[in-house]
Amino acid sequence: MEELEAEQVYLLMRKEYRISRNVRAQWYFSHLGQLIQVPKRHMVDEYKDELEVVSVIPASPPPDWDSDTSHLYRYRVTARTGVTFLARVYRLVFCLDLSPSVATVDTSSGVVLLDAVFPTLGRCLEGITRPFYVPGSELLYKPQLYVTVIAHTPFFTTQTHQVLVQGWLLTEDNLQSFLGTVGGKLNDIEDMFADVTAMANDQLEAQRMESERLVGQLFEDEPGDSSAASAAVPMVSPDIGFVNMLRYGILALQLLPENSSAGLIVVTDGAIGLPDATMFDSLLVQLRNNTVACSFLLLDSGCQPSAGLGSLPYTDLMHFLATATCGALLARLPAVLHDFDYVMNVYHRAFLCWGFQKSLGGSGPMQHAAGQPDEPWCSTPRLEGCVPDTPLDLITKHQSDGVLNSSLESVLSCRLREGYNIRAVQMEDGAIQITLVLPWKYSIFIEYMLKSAWPPTGGDVQFELNITGKQRYTPSYDFLHDVTCARTRTKSPYRQAMFSKFWSSLKSMRHSDQLLEHLHSFNSSATLYTVPDVVRSGGPLFFLSENTGAPEPFSGEPAYQTFCNFWKPVCMLDINIWQKWMHAHRIGLLLEHDHPLPKHLCLPNNSGRFNPVQCRQATKAVTSMLAEVTDFALLDGHSYIKFLYSAEKEGAPPTSFYMLRVNLAVRPPCMVVRLAFLGGTPGDLRNQIVKELRERILALTFTEGQTALSADPPIRKNARPIEKSAVPKTVAIDDGTPERGLLPADHYSASRSATHEVSCCVLLKKPVEKFLIRYDRVPRNFLSPV
Repeated sequence: MEELEAEQVYLLMRKEYRISRNVRAQWYFSHLGQLIQVPKRHMVDEYKDELEVVSVIPASPPPDWDSDTSHLYRYRVTARTGVTFLARVYRLVFCLDLSPSVATVDTSSGVVLLDAVFPTLGRCLEGITRPFYVPGSELLYKPQLYVTVIAHTPFFTTQTHQVLVQGWLLTEDNLQSFLGTVGGKLNDIEDMFADVTAMANDQLEAQRMESERLVGQLFEDEPGDSSAASAAVPMVSPDIGFVNMLRYGILALQLLPENSSAGLIVVTDGAIGLPDATMFDSLLVQLRNNTVACSFLLLDSGCQPSAGLGSLPYTDLMHFLATATCGALLARLPAVLHDFDYVMNVYHRAFLCWGFQKSLGGSGPMQHAAGQPDEPWCSTPRLEGCVPDTPLDLITKHQSDGVLNSSLESVLSCRLREGYNIRAVQMEDGAIQITLVLPWKYSIFIEYMLKSAWPPTGGDVQFELNITGKQRYTPSYDFLHDVTCARTRTKSPYRQAMFSKFWSSLKSMRHSDQLLEHLHSFNSSATLYTVPDVVRSGGPLFFLSENTGAPEPFSGEPAYQTFCNFWKPVCMLDINIWQKWMHAHRIGLLLEHDHPLPKHLCLPNNSGRFNPVQCRQATKAVTSMLAEVTDFALLDGHSYIKFLYSAEKEGAPPTSFYMLRVNLAVRPPCMVVRLAFLGGTPGDLRNQIVKELRERILALTFTEGQTALSADPPIRKNARPIEKSAVPKTVAIDDGTPERGLLPADHYSASRSATHEVSCCVLLKKPVEKFLIRYDRVPRNFLSPV
């Protein structure tokens, strides 16, 4: 077969579970310099592996090469090859920005931008739902699209449902029905807007008339005073509107199928703002940790301040956010041609394709339908400084360098989870140099270069950290001047805040590297993975101190002090950020309440108090099972560790480990069991373990036994395992039985000697604990924003 250099490779990901960024990067680097071949297939169901090559576009195709003969060639993956990943299932959330700036009249065009929201949404959905042939192949690609549409009103709190459509499996056939439903609900929201605005104006007019009647013209209120309207009409602070819109979008994504690629698309005019940088940074970290591509559809009105009542689009912020999350910013929406030439259009490229170099312009050539303008997938008029162009356009300042005692795979995995993109790969003389770029602020980038032996040997990795900025932008030069000169306080509070934020980011990166080295050194010494006898017998390694709340060693024996010192940082690892170093999985449960129910559940006792409904029996059953399937407990009822060994090498040290943690922040009856696998654990092994653990949890039961009647509420005394051949292993808990005065008498005689098994929990696929509202006190108005 003839050998060709691959310019672009299209890969199809498996449907059963989500493919992490680490697995995607492993495929690229494991095939770097290798030859690949395209299988001859015409159906998506024929692809069974975790990652399979769908098509390859050569850098210099021969005259007889086309999509029908591409399988007759072999392709070499080089450092110049781009890789595009396609998923079989997508979850997309569209946030419609219905802020007051969208309702202004554009005097240049004579239209209201609010009228362009629905056509923009329709054109985008029309382009996404259209099937297309993967470039360079004969495979007609038609993924599953689960779509949610949210109408966000950042100021007025309306009584209409702002979630217009939730979890709609969108296809080309039901698109018109979908748009009809969305359009009808949008009309209802617009009518509600008109009513609320009229009510606010009437209140302002009544206030002015009352002021004139009492004190005359001398103390007349200013026309812009809206205190009366704000007191009667529920309103939200305008500076947090954009942040709330993104938060609602992230929550809506969590309610869609989890084994899919996530995308958050905001339809806005760009007149947005942020309350502070700290809140925005935390939101950006959340988007990166959840692998959510944030994109924007800009309602372009010509960008004329005089024509739009001074409303200007904040294109810098939108383009930076799209770049930092591998999203897209579309300012010009081309029409979709309904012909028989099913090519990949601009919407497919922007919202369905994912790649490490997508936001840096490395996603490959764009194909358009006939008559369609050749526009870039991420384009806005006169947007410069969003991504680094060429070395001549950049100012680069060396910051630091060093050596990490970890493998190239683990370091690269950690950096990719932090939001870095692969910009360039160079190979020479048995070594590899990978250049990563992190969009830190607009026109400011952190460049991170890794150098290691190739093929990887598992030795040390050299790194170099540089700060780059656009040389024709004054803010970039000022920032580089501040960080490279002596640490002196500047007169500008904004420059000082950015300066402090930068050093905080570097400190966080150093801490991340230290923890990365710490986690991957668990099998470097036998004392770090050999469980002490005291812990192996069933006791926990730590307990929570009543004074400080920090974990303390359960035993003071010096024999396993080294073991405790190593696993203490793992026990204290924050679940909100552990995606940097580990593969995170989640199992949500709804626990069964204790049987029987307490006496004073609906009627108060003598002191006027009620007994709460508890789930101690089910909680004990779940935590006992977690302790049984793991090697040792870090904290009893909280964290557990399980080592993974290679099946090929008996007696060898463990190759990896995973941690089970029960989220104590979630109150019963909800329970969340989180699993964290060490970075580099194969995806099929992780999902097999999660599946088996989920099945064991669902099989758990506890024995409901009726004992003598008691006036006291049930209190757990002892727990003992019960072995039965016909039922799964359960945990029985002896409880006192309260009096049940409202039950019939025959219930007691029939149930006093009867026992039966009760299922411990029900599996929840959605994060109920995140949107379950618990009021500390009854609110006065349930319609006001919380």
